[in-house]
Amino acid sequence: MYLPASLPFLTAALRIGFSQGWRALVAAEMIGASQGIGWMVSMGGQIGNSSQVLLGIVLIGLLAWLMESLVFRRIERHYQAWRVN
Repeated sequence: MYLPASLPFLTAALRIGFSQGWRALVAAEMIGASQGIGWMVSMGGQIGNSSQVLLGIVLIGLLAWLMESLVFRRIERHYQAWRVN
């Protein structure tokens, strides 16, 4: 009885948790990694390659959007059939 009533809050928590984790991952890559999208953005900024920085920013946004649309929206549609998307 409690689980169906809490599903909107659980899916919102999943979305927020993913976005916070994604930001932390990219920030950690920018600070201390030797590969990854965050590292690519950081290196592009250090050498003055603005196209590399822009590509990294677009990739970060695109991957986050794909996760949102392919994973979290499907979870909402499946478990919250009453909700209008």
